Amino acid sequence: MVRLGQGSESLAALDGRSVTDLQDLESLSSILWHQPEERITVRQVILNITDPGLAKVLEYLDSAREEFEKVKQEQDRLNASEMFQRASQAATEVAAIIAEAEKMARSKREKDAVESIRSIQGNIMRNFLKLKL
Repeated sequence: MVRLGQGSESLAALDGRSVTDLQDLESLSSILWHQPEERITVRQVILNITDPGLAKVLEYLDSAREEFEKVKQEQDRLNASEMFQRASQAATEVAAIIAEAEKMARSKREKDAVESIRSIQGNIMRNFLKLKL
């Protein structure tokens, strides 16, 4: 058990405990930010302490999401041939991300994150490559 400060002590008390634990720290990741863009950084820092494996898999998930958003933003400025090439590249990059994430995924939360990455890859293939999966 660790002492994590007043916020985590409040969480422990709400759960009927007098001492905080690392799960309380994870719960604080939802409130320890001021700007929305800080949320991922706060989550990452906390998970690096409480669950390093999940932290890494979630980094992969964030990378896959970023890749999807890049392709989505490029859609309007590329012709059909360029878009097909770019989407193919993105699908390949996300496949590599999946391969790396699968090597690390042990827990249910980690495996669920890998499934989310697969879903992103499927969205790239359906939405931009027009493949029927």
